[in-house]
Amino acid sequence: MGQGWSNARRTLVGKDVFGNRYYEQVVEGKRRRWFKPPGMMARPMDYDVDRVPANWRSWLTFQRPDVRDMED
Repeated sequence: MGQGWSNARRTLVGKDVFGNRYYEQVVEGKRRRWFKPPGMMARPMDYDVDRVPANWRSWLTFQRPDVRDMED
């Protein structure tokens, strides 16, 4: 068995105009993407998805493969 997601190195791939930070990590060939909103959130489900720009939502859901061509 591999190390698992918790021990894998995460990479900060970008930040949007709202201050959200976007991360990616690859473990055993599987990609995982997520974001962290600015400040402390009590529960992630309380965060307003409208504060995630459409281009970043596309990246999070693997509809956009790369962030190099993105504009905030």
